[in-house]
Amino acid sequence: MNLLDKKLRMGAMVMALFLLISCEESGDFVLGDLDISPVEFFSENVAITSSVLLIDSIPTDSNDNLLIGSLDNDQFGRTEAQGFSKLNLNKEQLVDLLDDAILDSAHFNFKFNYKHNDDLNVLDLIIGAVIPNSIEDTVSYYTDSNAPRTLIDKVSGLPLQIGRGRVDVGDLDSIITIDLDDAWALKFFNDLKDKDPRLDNQETFESQYLGGLAFLPGEFNTGMFGIEAVEESNMILYFHQTSPTGTGFINFTQELTYHDAKHFYVLESDKSGSEVAEVVESATSYEPSSGLRYIQEGNGIVTKFDISDFGEFSESNPDIIINFADLIIGPIQEPFNLNDPPPQTLLVYITDEQNTLIKDRNVFRGIQRDSESTLGVISSSSTISLDYDPSTKSYKGSMTSFIQSYHGGVFQRDELLLFTNNMNGSVNGLVLDPENINLKVFYSELK
Repeated sequence: MNLLDKKLRMGAMVMALFLLISCEESGDFVLGDLDISPVEFFSENVAITSSVLLIDSIPTDSNDNLLIGSLDNDQFGRTEAQGFSKLNLNKEQLVDLLDDAILDSAHFNFKFNYKHNDDLNVLDLIIGAVIPNSIEDTVSYYTDSNAPRTLIDKVSGLPLQIGRGRVDVGDLDSIITIDLDDAWALKFFNDLKDKDPRLDNQETFESQYLGGLAFLPGEFNTGMFGIEAVEESNMILYFHQTSPTGTGFINFTQELTYHDAKHFYVLESDKSGSEVAEVVESATSYEPSSGLRYIQEGNGIVTKFDISDFGEFSESNPDIIINFADLIIGPIQEPFNLNDPPPQTLLVYITDEQNTLIKDRNVFRGIQRDSESTLGVISSSSTISLDYDPSTKSYKGSMTSFIQSYHGGVFQRDELLLFTNNMNGSVNGLVLDPENINLKVFYSELK
């Protein structure tokens, strides 16, 4: 074969790939009367098996979202969330309190970034006092971590309340205010004014006075919410005292913050009577009796799928050329995502027959996107994403680089997991029909 023949063959392949996008049936491709081998194009729907898996703990101290509230539904059962945070005293910003300083008011500000359902929007929030030294900066906190201990009211036997409010969470961009308990706020202000040694600095404040804040759902709470740990979420004391010139009073504020302190949330889940009631042991594959597959953020329920049939197909067809491959999931079940809009993105992570995950700090190793293929086929930051199309109620994403690597014997992994892109930011769920999880491979052969 001379150089011209080789160039013509390559040109034919390139042109044929363009045709393949619009034609999935097999067929020959030739250029006029030139003596070149035809190229045939095919597509293969790879059989996929799937199951449901409970993964290890989801880290909750690595983002700015504190989940608080409760959620009940048939698919996943009952989940209750409690948020916790240290409180930054910001003593260096406090003016020198005079003997005539008077506390005018004190309250919490909250900015919300999540609510599970617009119809369940009543937050009954109890703000409790965490026992000193109960929250540690060097400890990682997860959805199933033990909740820090809170001070208990000796009369009621319930958590000591330093604030409580019942609010309707509407616009997520608005700031909601809840008053501090008058008695607690006044005692705290007077301790500052009296220069209580426990308030000399941040270390003694945390170790001797207040270990942090507990954000707990009360009995009138109706939904699940996310408080955004940002500057707008804080505790503020308003007071006045004599001006430095002694000619009147000046108003002051003291802001205590927690967006710049250790914060996290924990979950308590009861799956009894739900569609995932049997999914109780981590690293164990389950096939729910409903016949469906599930993903739930927060509680760590994910769908595992197995593409080992592609391995058999690849061994039977060693000489084919993988042109591209798509993972398609959907249409998803209705009511999808339990009355909320479905997640916009699903991610593909690596697992194995033992159902373990490869951790990379607070994230997991996944299959890498095609656009980053020059860096390898596994990634912690550029994981394959399946984007949601509301017109088809389906997710779709390319797995071309991975499937090419698999077929070439470079990197092969049969067991993979479907996550959402917000596993530690909500408790939303997704229900899938296993028959609607498909891997479609487009390939060609030189004849």
